[in-house]
Amino acid sequence: MGNSSSRPKLPEGFEFPPPPQTRDELRDRYGYALFVFHTECRRRLEVVFDVFCTVSGSTKYWSESNLADFIQSTFPPELTPILNDAIPVLHRFVRRLGSFPYQNDPEELLTYNVLQMAVILLIVHDEKRWSADQEVTRTSDPLANSRVVIFQSLTTLEPSGSKEGQRQRSEEDDLHLQKVLDEINSRNYWRDPEYPKWIFPGPECQASDYPSSWSKDLHGSVPMDEFKSLLRLFLVAQLYRGGIDVQAFSNCLSRLENITDCMLAAFEEDHDTTGISWEVFDRVVKRSMPRLLFGCARLFGPLYSTKYLGGFPASPSVLETQGIFRDTYLPLFQQKAPTSGVILDLPILTQLAILMPTILQIETVSVCWSVTGNNQLRIHDLLTALIKALTDRLIVLISGSRGNRRVVFGALLTKTSIEAKPQMMADRLFQLEPVYRGFCSLKRDSEDLLMIHNDRISMLIAVHTESLGRVELLLDETGSGRFTVSHEMTSEQSFCIDAVEVLSVNKGRKSIMFEY
Repeated sequence: MGNSSSRPKLPEGFEFPPPPQTRDELRDRYGYALFVFHTECRRRLEVVFDVFCTVSGSTKYWSESNLADFIQSTFPPELTPILNDAIPVLHRFVRRLGSFPYQNDPEELLTYNVLQMAVILLIVHDEKRWSADQEVTRTSDPLANSRVVIFQSLTTLEPSGSKEGQRQRSEEDDLHLQKVLDEINSRNYWRDPEYPKWIFPGPECQASDYPSSWSKDLHGSVPMDEFKSLLRLFLVAQLYRGGIDVQAFSNCLSRLENITDCMLAAFEEDHDTTGISWEVFDRVVKRSMPRLLFGCARLFGPLYSTKYLGGFPASPSVLETQGIFRDTYLPLFQQKAPTSGVILDLPILTQLAILMPTILQIETVSVCWSVTGNNQLRIHDLLTALIKALTDRLIVLISGSRGNRRVVFGALLTKTSIEAKPQMMADRLFQLEPVYRGFCSLKRDSEDLLMIHNDRISMLIAVHTESLGRVELLLDETGSGRFTVSHEMTSEQSFCIDAVEVLSVNKGRKSIMFEY
């Protein structure tokens, strides 16, 4: 005992790998350190990339038309205009995202290495989104940093001038670079196979040895017209993991355009808005669009799903590969869109999927109660329908008019029981038309929804938000409604009710994205 010669040591001649010397090496080491993209996925990505790529000398890359050819493989012809309209901004988004941690100084070409990094980050974002569903505290925000990277990857305004000449870099400027280096450093070790508890850490990469990622640079903006094109594309791809594929939207293109405008209106600070600033993007996506990027899983899944890798010819052409994707790339299960109700339709279902704080089990959504006509609403009947519903999670949709404009409001409710008395807890209030916005409850309290005042019966649903205070949705048996946000100057919207609908829905389970 105590003989130092018996202690493990590094094998003779062993050397740790040198630190990354180029951006490609930095991204490649980071991708391997994350453990989300195994060898078969990389092989699939490389095969698909080579099929669709443009070759210029010794350089291979994806142009906008290459990206369009790839996605068009699994899109119906009726949606080609929607895809083509979004390709320029989607291509820029992928190229800048794949340049991480240097999305503020992106690569000029969408090379294999850049595309691989973008796909890895989308997988990581998806997993973080699932983790966020499990958060107990409503004030935590695990996706805050992801929104920064997404915004920076969408902007068109490149950093102006040399930041090194403008100011001295700080730790916050190196945030994304340091994140990459931390992952690389954490995997740079040697473990003695005979003494597994003995770990020899390798030399650490230092941020000061690399150019800054300038992570605090948020001065750019996202053009409204480009973001509309991308948002429309994300909407048609949103329901894929619920078993509803993109072709289902071919029959409701005018309604799709309408809800796209409603959602885009959430980003408009005034009628002259041409670009989305960071402050507006962060606020709207955090509050109202937590699942904005879920459609990316449908768009890029064929890049890394390895299920049909063995079916590829040795040197497939673009047309052959498109045919393979078209025949084999289907949802893991296929589901017809829920039957439309007096309010619910496929575009509204897509809005709800992006809005909800947890993933909806789309295949379980059904209309369990509805009423039309502004004089037909009976609050007791509505409460009875909520209490007797077979699921604990319910969505109430209310449509009506305010002046000559259609309005749609709603609430996500959870059924609770206190001392054997059924009650409802409001998780979220929202408006879908004419402006899309959501309000998440900061505290979860069960409240009695029934109100009786001077023989008038009404229902009041309220949530307590973190930054906007109390938000209320009031329904009255006279056929009138009121939506109130306490911290806004124009806080009250009165409207005439023309229909109310109750949807039953189960809390989502974690579905398999793709076989990777």
